Amino acid sequence: MGKDMRNDEELMVEYAAGHTEVLDEIFTRYKKRMFNYAFRLLQNQADAEDVVAELFCMLSGKKDAYEPTHKFSTWFYTVAHNICMSKLRMRKRTIGMWFQREKESGELKQWDVPDRAPSPAEAVQTRDTASYIKQAVEKLGFLEKEALILREYQKLRYDEIAAILGFTGAKIKIILYRARQKLKKQLQRLIAEADNV
Repeated sequence: MGKDMRNDEELMVEYAAGHTEVLDEIFTRYKKRMFNYAFRLLQNQADAEDVVAELFCMLSGKKDAYEPTHKFSTWFYTVAHNICMSKLRMRKRTIGMWFQREKESGELKQWDVPDRAPSPAEAVQTRDTASYIKQAVEKLGFLEKEALILREYQKLRYDEIAAILGFTGAKIKIILYRARQKLKKQLQRLIAEADNV
């Protein structure tokens, strides 16, 4: 079996046996996915980069932390989830001048100083569907948002999401159903508002 054909679990067994070079392959497979997951969840590039760095430092420092009987990707996303939650708890304790609380939800958001005059490119972008989706996702509750990110952006199965978030598969399906319903309503509202401008 060629190097690229080995699955994650096989690579981790080799790593546990002392073949440290296989970490390069794991890094190649997961760096972008983990960054995208953390960035969508934390909405901060520096924090997302920190999550990726912590993940791979943990993996390189604790080769016995992974149990080969479990699916590697589910375990790795669970570790990433825990690091993200830790970062969010730290944010709540250290609110600086670059963060503010939302009036309605009380959630911590990165504070962006608005530009008084939008450029033509920015004006076009506000009418872009991707922009509407991003706005609508941001209005979801944190658990709904994370479940949706794992399912729609990371393409994980329901059982994997359940293992990462600590719920049953049935509960994850309910959370995702509610998230999609809220998302649909938010998108309809945002598009209607844009059409009336």
